[in-house]
Amino acid sequence: MAKKNDKIAIQSYVLTAAKYDFNVYEKRVLYCLVELAQCEVQGLKFPKDCRKIDHDLFGYREISIPCNRILRGEEDKNHDRVKKALLSLCKKTLEYEDNNIWTALNIVAFPKITKRENNFSFTIHPIIWDCILDFSKGYRPIELKVVKEFVSEYTMRFYELMSNQEDVLFFSVDKLRAMFKLENKYKNVNDLIRKTIDTAKKELDEKSPFSFDFETIREGRGRGGKIVQFKFTRVVNKNHPDFESQNIAVQERSDIYWHLTNPECDYLLNVLDFDVPEIKKNMDTFKAVKEVADLQEELTRILMQMRKYQHKGKEFTNPKGYVINSLKELVNQAKLKKEKK
Repeated sequence: MAKKNDKIAIQSYVLTAAKYDFNVYEKRVLYCLVELAQCEVQGLKFPKDCRKIDHDLFGYREISIPCNRILRGEEDKNHDRVKKALLSLCKKTLEYEDNNIWTALNIVAFPKITKRENNFSFTIHPIIWDCILDFSKGYRPIELKVVKEFVSEYTMRFYELMSNQEDVLFFSVDKLRAMFKLENKYKNVNDLIRKTIDTAKKELDEKSPFSFDFETIREGRGRGGKIVQFKFTRVVNKNHPDFESQNIAVQERSDIYWHLTNPECDYLLNVLDFDVPEIKKNMDTFKAVKEVADLQEELTRILMQMRKYQHKGKEFTNPKGYVINSLKELVNQAKLKKEKK
């Protein structure tokens, strides 16, 4: 659990489960985008050193980020690392598929480094921005202070997959390869395990508040069958410095978990940026909503509605107030509908 002054960003599960093969520097650019997108949703000010500019009526956005945000203290003579990351992002695509659509898009376009200011900028497609903001299929809390310390892109991916994960995860070998874009690499499954899973687990064990255990599942009976699937289980790292503060935070939240489910609480705390006192203050409203609708679905609907208004130029000075008022309106409408019957 992050300390109060540490930055938590919320990454859409759409992005977590998308197919791509970005290196560490490219992933750090992606984390900056996630942070900026969340600032927009929550009505927060953007970090002092970053800017997001609506580029045109079609929703393209120009992003400006300091070079040192994607470097971990590394020397970058003549901005070579940043140049390589931007050129690579221009060439690569983020591929996403669900039951309704398949799409593949370049994440960035028109990259530029302003050497005197030591920052870089680029333009992103509105679909990419929407993908970053799409919480309808779930989300993952990302502790930026932690992920910026990772040196393996596979550690970053497994951190995202395991963050906030309560159930066991199963991935076929083919699905894991596809998600990491490794269809033509590490053909031997043992090499795949050693280069990706083992590497990620080792670094998470050393640096993260949580890690994972995994098992291989083989085809047929016995130990001689072909490995076809992996089983991943999230585990807490009790030796991590944040373990104690995480336990304290759980105790502080115990009252609200009596009335709301874990996903509902986490959505309010992490996605909509409510604190525990604010949740307690509005608990009667949340309980009233649960009597007539699915609370988490309604929170997602309101968040998507806010996004549409923001695309049209509307600013929310009190986004949490808007959420509460929308929920109260929902309850009132349900009461009126019931009275008419």
